[in-house]
Amino acid sequence: MGVELAEAISDAIRADQDIRATLDRLVDSGMLRSHLIDSLKGQDGEILAYHHPNGFAKIRLLGDVGHWALRIHFWSGAARVTDVHNHSWDFASRVLAGALVERQHHVVGFGSGAWKMSECRRISRHKYVYRQGPRCDILQSSERRYGAGDSYLLRHSCLHEARPAEDQVVTVVLQGPDLLTDTTVIFPADRPRPEELLTDPIPLPELEDYLWQVLDHLPA
Repeated sequence: MGVELAEAISDAIRADQDIRATLDRLVDSGMLRSHLIDSLKGQDGEILAYHHPNGFAKIRLLGDVGHWALRIHFWSGAARVTDVHNHSWDFASRVLAGALVERQHHVVGFGSGAWKMSECRRISRHKYVYRQGPRCDILQSSERRYGAGDSYLLRHSCLHEARPAEDQVVTVVLQGPDLLTDTTVIFPADRPRPEELLTDPIPLPELEDYLWQVLDHLPA
């Protein structure tokens, strides 16, 4: 199923089809569920999984580097303060369980303010580097709540943050082709960000537990 799923995504990306509609189709058709079952049986290759700095388990199921990636995001426990950031690619997200609050922001001034901007680049599977930038002010421009079954599209240039609105939240994300090399991360100026950040890989038993829980929220 992994090959079939990857081919379906690659065909949609090459044809410039709407990635939100593509993601909904992969979930509703049962293709994603079948792939997870094969993965749990050890039939569908290596999965990259680690604890993301913004407080969720990030599980990369499939991908074609530079073109697309299919991921699961899993929040559990109390929500933490997240960074405001953009992305290197447009992406679609669908909530499988729980609810997510997504806030968008704009930078409204540089030189002073309660926030600090940095440029971020991922240089290896588990390493991010940050180049510090100026202090700034930001203004929240929107807030939306998405519950189980909802999906949405976010453009790469949008500065946003996503926070869980319930104790457990599961989303599936389909990212499109790379459009930027570096991304912008904005964090409170009194919370310094290191120049390098190593992520925490998820051990196999924990990963399998996440995948079994995700299966409970996918249509057959």
